[in-house]
Amino acid sequence: MGAFYYKSDPMFCELFQDAVTRHRNKTAVVWKEQALTYRELDEKSTLVAQCIAGKGVGHEDIVAIQMGRSIDSIAAMIGVLKAGAAFVFLDSLYPAERLEYITEHCRCPLILTEDFMDRLDAMEHRVPPPHTSEDLAVIIYTSGSTGNPKGVMIEHKNLAALINSYAELEMDENDIFGAFANFCFVAALNDIFTPLALGATVDIVPGEIRKDIRALAKYYIEHQITITFLPPHMAAKYIKLDADNTTLKTLLVGSEAARNLQPRRYQIRNIYASSELCSFVSSYVITEEAVCYPIGKIKSSLKYYVMDQNNQEVAEGETGELCISGPQVSRGYLNDPEKTAEQFIQNPFTQEGPYRILYKTNDLVKQLPDGNLQFVCRKDWMLKIRGYCVESHEVELSMLKYPGITEAAVTACTDCGGTNILCGYFTANCKIEIEDLKAFLKKHLPYYMVPLKMLQLDSFPRNHNNKTDKSLLPEIN
Repeated sequence: MGAFYYKSDPMFCELFQDAVTRHRNKTAVVWKEQALTYRELDEKSTLVAQCIAGKGVGHEDIVAIQMGRSIDSIAAMIGVLKAGAAFVFLDSLYPAERLEYITEHCRCPLILTEDFMDRLDAMEHRVPPPHTSEDLAVIIYTSGSTGNPKGVMIEHKNLAALINSYAELEMDENDIFGAFANFCFVAALNDIFTPLALGATVDIVPGEIRKDIRALAKYYIEHQITITFLPPHMAAKYIKLDADNTTLKTLLVGSEAARNLQPRRYQIRNIYASSELCSFVSSYVITEEAVCYPIGKIKSSLKYYVMDQNNQEVAEGETGELCISGPQVSRGYLNDPEKTAEQFIQNPFTQEGPYRILYKTNDLVKQLPDGNLQFVCRKDWMLKIRGYCVESHEVELSMLKYPGITEAAVTACTDCGGTNILCGYFTANCKIEIEDLKAFLKKHLPYYMVPLKMLQLDSFPRNHNNKTDKSLLPEIN
């Protein structure tokens, strides 16, 4: 059976019930030595829904799930959705202060834990009410400029759009999806809900395996993983280790700019996505090794615009902010109407149905002659140095062209006189002489774009979503 395409947008719970009917005794989810069939996962998640409803929790309530990566976590997520409520997943590795902020910000009436899952049979049960496509389904927290994370409100219709997105990748019921992403991250929605809507199998990659690239490559072969999502720095290591005898057919790479990926027998796709869009909105099939890749063409179900600071479209080839409208655009930010109004604006070009609201991504792109979009940088990556505006991403790409360098990051710092200067950080597979690197950059960049301070690191600091955390880069003496 090939990938299926829906003319309408049935909600995840409907699609899951259809998968249960078609695949009752097929393995739905795997975690270490444990596994549940579609029938078993349906029964357990229904029990969760009835217990949640029995506690009076339902429509627009946000239920916190504070568990590790496990089958019970997935049953809890589905159960919350069946109950007509929404869930927010809490990572036990987060600081206590952050966990407290999220539960208070969401006003969670209930927190699901392993203990809750163990006591399902003893609780009061009630049939949950039906829910609609406009109802809240998931809250995903992303970093915020104020210091507190922003809660992105994802509705059931956005989840449906996510599932339709992955149908374009020709996923089907025969796939085994290697669920690598942190369950707090929007990529986890791709890892979990799309396979279960299609009748495929979700294989939850254990935490200790996620940290060891050799163990991950072995795991994917032994578990016959056919599709997975990896952040770029993990994908690059995986591709180098991977022998072409795996069952993998599609490797999705995203969350940061992908660079220097070697083509393989399987398909490698550079995807562009964000929490506010609930899934990827474009992808580009990588066919050659390069310093950077386009993010592809925006899906036909969406409308997009490359706009200047006055919300006017720029000419082809000019840099502007990528703005997107359509069924994947989320509701906005929880309890933050000001930030929502800033990023989710009325579409100045159309008021047609799902395209009325335009999400401003804060990502600068330019459209190439072949219709693909090229990511340039984040708007907040623009650094003011000696009166010049410097795109840190452009400097990083130049650094990556130097032989041996594998990762690069550029930030602004101050010298002893309080003047803003550029600082460059990099990792490499050999010892790099800083003065040689500076001489190389001077041949490719204006003088003001060459970092005055540079430092070679063994590895870059990462946040919980496996992205480079520039705020944790060390000070250069």
